[in-house]
Formats: sequence, C-alpha cells, structure tokens
Amino acid sequence: MKCMWKRSLRRWLCMGLLAGMCMSAVGCSKVDNSEPASQDGAAAAPSPSTEPEASPTPEATPEAMPPIYEVPEAEAVLGTRLCEHYQGYFTVGTCISSSMLGNEKLEKLVLEQFNTVTCENEMKPDALLNQMACISQNEVVVMFPKRATDILDWAKEHDLKVRGHVLVWHSQTPDWFFKEGFQNNGALVSKEVMLSRMESYIKQVIEYCDTNYPGLVYVWDVVNEAFEDGSGEYRNSYWYQILGEDFIRYAFEYARKYASPETKLFYNDFNCYIDQKQTAIMTVVKELISLGLIDGVGMQSHLDVDYPSVDNYTRTLERFSKLGIEVQITELDVTTTGNDEASFQKQGEYYDKLFQIISIYEKLGSTNITGLTLWGVSDIYSWRSSQYPLLFDAALEPKPAYYGVLQEKQEQ
Repeated sequence: MKCMWKRSLRRWLCMGLLAGMCMSAVGCSKVDNSEPASQDGAAAAPSPSTEPEASPTPEATPEAMPPIYEVPEAEAVLGTRLCEHYQGYFTVGTCISSSMLGNEKLEKLVLEQFNTVTCENEMKPDALLNQMACISQNEVVVMFPKRATDILDWAKEHDLKVRGHVLVWHSQTPDWFFKEGFQNNGALVSKEVMLSRMESYIKQVIEYCDTNYPGLVYVWDVVNEAFEDGSGEYRNSYWYQILGEDFIRYAFEYARKYASPETKLFYNDFNCYIDQKQTAIMTVVKELISLGLIDGVGMQSHLDVDYPSVDNYTRTLERFSKLGIEVQITELDVTTTGNDEASFQKQGEYYDKLFQIISIYEKLGSTNITGLTLWGVSDIYSWRSSQYPLLFDAALEPKPAYYGVLQEKQEQ
C-alpha cells in the first residue's frame, strides 16, 4: 500500500530515523579489499571501446522529475519489507559477498528486506576454476571455495533463493582456461577442445549446486555481456574468437542439458537501453526462444540519476517482455554526485519514478518482471561506493531512495 509521507526530508536527515531498524548495535565493517571487486556492467574506468554507463547524451536527457514524497513517520514503515511490499509483482534481492557474513546488523537487514541473494564474485569462473588441478588432471576441475559455500549455506539456512551468477563471461574467466594445457602462455585451444571445456565447466557447476543445494539456485545467468555498447557487435572475447557467434547457443544448450527443468536460464547484460546493443541482444534471444533454450533476459541496470531517462529504461523492459519471456532487473544501482541532501533527494526522485512506472507496467501487464536485485546492500559495500548508489547508507540507515522505492506500490 502507498505510504502517506508526513515528515520533510530535512527533518529525516536530522532525526536519522529507523536507528533500530536493523537491530543490534554491531558496527558496520569496512569492505574487505581482499575480495575482488565486482566487474559487472560499465567499469569504473571504462576502456575506449566501452561506452560509460552513466554518461548522459543529448538524445537521452532525463526529463524533469516530480518532487520526492516527504519522509513518513518511522512507525509507518518500521515493519515494511521491500520483498513483501512487492510480493505478487516480483522477488526483491541483493548481492552479498562472503566478507559480509558475520556482521549481525547487516545480516539482519538482508533478512528483513530481501528474499533472494546473488554472490557478488564467489560463483564467477575465476573463483571456481583451479588451475593447478586442471593442469595436473589435464581436464577442467571446478572447486567451490569456502567463501562460496559459506554464502550458499547461509542462504539455505535462511530460506533465501540464489541467482546463479555467472556461467559464461569474458571477464573474471582466467585466460589460461582458453589455453593449451591450461598454461598461462599456451596457445588458444581448438573449437573442439573449447566446447568440451565449456560443457564440463557448466556441468560441474550446475550439478554441484543441484546435488549439494537442491532447489536453492532458481536461475542461472548463462551468458553475460556478449555484446559491445556502441556497435552492438560481438565482444571480441576468447569465447568469440574460438567458438564464433554460436558460443551463446552452445552455452545455453549445455545449461539446458544439465539444469533441472524448473531452473530458469537467462542472458544478462548492461546498457540494454542502447539501441544497437538492444537490437543485437533481441536478435540472439529470439533465436534462443525458437530453440526452447532461454527463459528470460537480465538487465543489469547500473544507472545514474542523469542517465538513462526512466522512460527510456522502462520502454526497454517493455520491449524485452513483449518477446514472451521473463525479465529480471539483476544488478540495480543508481549513482549520484554526492552524499549531501540535494543529491540524495534527486536520487530518491529517480528511484521513486522508476518504481512507479515499473509498478504501473506490471499492473497493466505491459512487462513480465519476475525478479529485481539491488547490486549491494549499502553504499559502503557497493562497487560504486564513491557515488552512493544504493538504498542504505554506510551506517545501514535508509536513504530517501529507500522510501522512494517503498511508496510506489499502489493499493489494488
């Protein structure tokens, strides 16, 4: 139900409301820099070939936003959970890293607000592939490290579904995986060898999860970020160099072969609202649909308060939904320029309008969004922490963005 907002933003900032929302006074630990930073989506310092995620263009200037609603009484939202607020629309999740586990306050916040989790880095290929074992056995060897099983165990204990992220990706897949003898300086392997390695890797990862955590992983990002932004051309990855354009189809064929029938298979990418890239994705997705290999498209959604416009973004959600498959917002964050009152209000307005339109589209049946994941719990744990992109601040207190999200689900 839509909250009636009774307090001004300035008063909220002074009050620091919901100080006890997450319970105990355990302090928020700093990010563990030993964990590899997430590299999904537009990079913090993009290469010349990668169009920056958050750079507005004259053709895509956001329209003026309505003023953000005033902040509600603390009592009005104290018991509200994001996942319950959007129940019947879509699941609401977050990404976590193993370094977050053990922080009582953070764990409680995750359990209060979300019903799915994604491993930030712990289930990516470079975390699961063991080079020495591959060399000694002369075959693909997948070994789930403790930092991955810790998250899976924690999710299972607390009845949280897991998005499997990610099976085939150009980044955070070690170069030696594509080389003869699994050697760093080896030549690229043949197509036949690479297909065997791809199948073995996908088989081992999926079967490990299904055997040890049956029913926990409900969706897999099978292929991630296969296309360039500006041109929509295939990214010149080792996957593409060795297997050609068909590497996406091969990956989905193997995933469908080994995944349980109820597990959903997704293609995942960022900047899906850029025309050339969107066209390339839709072309491949239509082929996969015709082959019965895909269940949905994941839009990462690393956004900024100034780009893209909410209308442009939500039109993309609608276009993918019209293909007759599921759409999930898989890595949502919205950067802003500072941590002052004006910046946070502008950010809250963006989240406000975004969720308002998403809710309207879902009610009208214009979209088929089945899941939404925020890429991080709080600003301090974000891969874009210097741009304060999430709903909770470094102290795990709710920001205006949190209230912008909460108040958009209209009463039926």
